[in-house]
Amino acid sequence: MFTQHRRLGAVILAAAIGFIQFLSHAAAPGQGRPVPEGVQVALSFAGGTNFVLGDVIDLTFTLSNASAQPVSYETGGDYRGTGFPTRFKFRVADEKGAALPAESWADRGGLSGRRELKPGEEYRQALRLQNYVRVSQPGVFTVRVGHDFGWEATPSRPLPAAEGKIAVAMPTADQAEQRVRAILAKAEPEKGDALGAYWAKTDFRYLSHPVFLAALERCAAEGNEQALEGVQRIKSKEATLALTRLLDHKMTNVVHAAAFFLGRRMPPRIVGGYPRRLGGYGTPEDAAADTALWMPAAAEPLRAAARTLLRSGTVNYVNTGAFIIEAIGKGEDGVAVLEALAGTLREWKVRANPEDNILNAPGAGDALINALAGLRERGYRAPTAGGVNVILARFLELGDPSVPRGDGWEQLLEAFFGQNPPMLREAAVRALPRPPVGQWEKLLMGALNDADRGVMRTACTVAGESKNQIFAEPLGNIIRTERHEWVVREASLALTRLGAHWVATEAWIERLGDEKLHGEGLRFLAEKLEHPESHGSTGHDLGREARMAMRARWQRFFADPERRSLVEAGKRVPVTATQARELFSGGFSYWIDGGTSWPPGE
Repeated sequence: MFTQHRRLGAVILAAAIGFIQFLSHAAAPGQGRPVPEGVQVALSFAGGTNFVLGDVIDLTFTLSNASAQPVSYETGGDYRGTGFPTRFKFRVADEKGAALPAESWADRGGLSGRRELKPGEEYRQALRLQNYVRVSQPGVFTVRVGHDFGWEATPSRPLPAAEGKIAVAMPTADQAEQRVRAILAKAEPEKGDALGAYWAKTDFRYLSHPVFLAALERCAAEGNEQALEGVQRIKSKEATLALTRLLDHKMTNVVHAAAFFLGRRMPPRIVGGYPRRLGGYGTPEDAAADTALWMPAAAEPLRAAARTLLRSGTVNYVNTGAFIIEAIGKGEDGVAVLEALAGTLREWKVRANPEDNILNAPGAGDALINALAGLRERGYRAPTAGGVNVILARFLELGDPSVPRGDGWEQLLEAFFGQNPPMLREAAVRALPRPPVGQWEKLLMGALNDADRGVMRTACTVAGESKNQIFAEPLGNIIRTERHEWVVREASLALTRLGAHWVATEAWIERLGDEKLHGEGLRFLAEKLEHPESHGSTGHDLGREARMAMRARWQRFFADPERRSLVEAGKRVPVTATQARELFSGGFSYWIDGGTSWPPGE
């Protein structure tokens, strides 16, 4: 028997049945714990079980302990980036057994923890159905929800799942209009890059049936870009036409939203064998379904809108415009890209602090660089004269192996190699000939000491690709002294590419005393030792004295010439369990099969 919860509306009782093997990195440490006896689960829906398409469907999942003993269960580890618990697994099927499409998101994990449920107690979690499943059609549906709770299913004790039924009716045209207006009345402006993201909170996302299209287009035409969150989820060419019509709107926010969502339907640019997609974390199947809705007649209006967005000066808008030009732009669009790039290059600083972002160019810089790359694939070449934006475009061409180097490239590269902004210097380092020899080798050596950590990181990459051992010691010194973690990591990778395994190992041993980077050092050093096959690792912070003592043990261990020679040859070093425990000092371990770890405990 299951407990009733009248205050939440109609109660749906459920059998404790297993319908899915839950896969979660957060649950991995708990493997081996069977499903406890006496646990029961149930679903209850707020406001009953009868809905109209477009309604918000909220429910509560309840786990109860009907046994005479307390049970242990685990939650969490699953909420970062979404704001809702992704370890809950949903399957919603119609009367013929066909499942509604699942939503997708980026799994960023989170902290998890174990709890105890005493006899007669309940754990309850409020959930929203549309966070997990797209309710895109009317009908009668079976809703099945489960969670692993840190338990492992067995044939006799499957993971529990709660089941219930709901009915979703088709709205009339008037009801659809009323639903759109009701959402509009309480809508709040979207912030930052929330447009089109899986974490967007707007209820317009739930209006994915064509019955809402006319009302949504009218709402967008009045200036509300959020209404397009619904339009873009309607999988029809009529929705594609609606997005195309809105490209001509007088308000830039509406133009941007229409271009953004239409950009998801345009043929993608393929990079490294993979299609690039504008925003979102959908599956390849999602992307294919979107591009099947593309209409070639939308290309010219979309390019015109992209140029408008490039001139807007708003980073999100410029990003969208640049992405469109990257995929479908023509040579004449290069002028607008270069103009936007000039604005981006004016906003710069030297990234010298350990917390500075060195993985991305400032503003819309990355998107504009990609736009130029897409244009180059279709024959575009930068002008021969112009400002720093043109010089940057020419450096990007020099760094593109598919573009032959024309006359005068040596003078251009040497003249502007060390010039500001740092974005220009990064492109200059990438533009160096491969391998860099003579004067180019000297310029690259200088870039390894650039004041901007982004330039330094790029120099590490190019040095590693050079196969030139002259860069081994400077790269090792970066590991020993640099404060920016991404620069240190890139220097370490570069040494591996050079085959300078001992230089990197010696440098990481010296860095073990560092409060922030000793864990990174232990991960690197662990791979120099023979160890069992693992499925992950974990680390723990160590105090200063413990770190210094640990460093001394690693130094003594590798004072052995035979061990050093194995590392130099790229081979792993044999180690006993006792030696491994002493070397890692409790600061690092691997997870291995059977729920144990390496090094093993005493």
